[in-house]
Amino acid sequence: MISIIIPAFNSNKSLFILAAQLKQLKKRHNYNLEIIFVDDGSTKNTWNVIKKIKKLNSNKFKIIGIKLDKNYGQHYAQLAGIDNAKGKIIITMDDDLQHPTKYIPKIFKELNNKKSVDLVYALDKNISRNPIRILFSLILKTVLKFFLGNDKFDKTSSFCGFKSSLKKDMKKYRFSNFNLDSFFINYAKNIKNIYIDSPPRKFGKTNYSTSKLFKTSFDLIFESSNLPLKISNFVGILFSLVGILIFLYVVLEFYIYGIEVKGFVFLSSIISIFFGIQFFALTIMGSYLYKIIEKLYAKPNYKVEKKI
Repeated sequence: MISIIIPAFNSNKSLFILAAQLKQLKKRHNYNLEIIFVDDGSTKNTWNVIKKIKKLNSNKFKIIGIKLDKNYGQHYAQLAGIDNAKGKIIITMDDDLQHPTKYIPKIFKELNNKKSVDLVYALDKNISRNPIRILFSLILKTVLKFFLGNDKFDKTSSFCGFKSSLKKDMKKYRFSNFNLDSFFINYAKNIKNIYIDSPPRKFGKTNYSTSKLFKTSFDLIFESSNLPLKISNFVGILFSLVGILIFLYVVLEFYIYGIEVKGFVFLSSIISIFFGIQFFALTIMGSYLYKIIEKLYAKPNYKVEKKI
């Protein structure tokens, strides 16, 4: 069985089309499909659309509908679907029709025929976005590569397939600030990339804003690397040495040349610099402490309100 997980947020128009495409896919390839729609706290009529799709296709293939009590974000909605998936191969895809169903057989083939491959990412080879978003993405990818020490995070996608064996390791990795890509990079032994042509968006705008992109990226950094902590330690030591040298310089000038310390502005600027560095270092350490507290309290990743 293949489980296909589709997080949905205010995607009333596209879900009917996507369900029809999956129906054709099953008919063409005779797949044993399980479709899991996860309503991630939609403010529109998405849940009723999911119920209608299930009613219309109940005799065609297995459909599960999950309604979360609020909007948790894409990774948690995917996780809710994964927890309920029964297939040996699990595929996640978006609800906006930009992940063509025609590539599902290719993902399935890579996972089914090659025992060594346990994760396949479907990457868009013709990314078309506004210049500001492209610039932000390039900056974030460079930062991620620097802090995490590899370029694997540069090649991730919400359109991916993986073997159900990864679900077992997922339970060990479970904590409140869960990130699916971070889990895959750390636990998947062999990752394969395929390239797809994504069609332009037909309905609405993307829900994945630049601010969410930044938040996800920095969560990855603090979850997967202690390099920021090392940098803050280095910067703290460096500025401490500078402070000691300035102090020795002032003392020597006073005792050797008899020059009195001048300039309140100079001293104030030195104090401000050191205060800024200390504040910067404490902020980084505080971020790590916050992550530790989150893991200790183990807040639920999501809460299911309804399931059909």
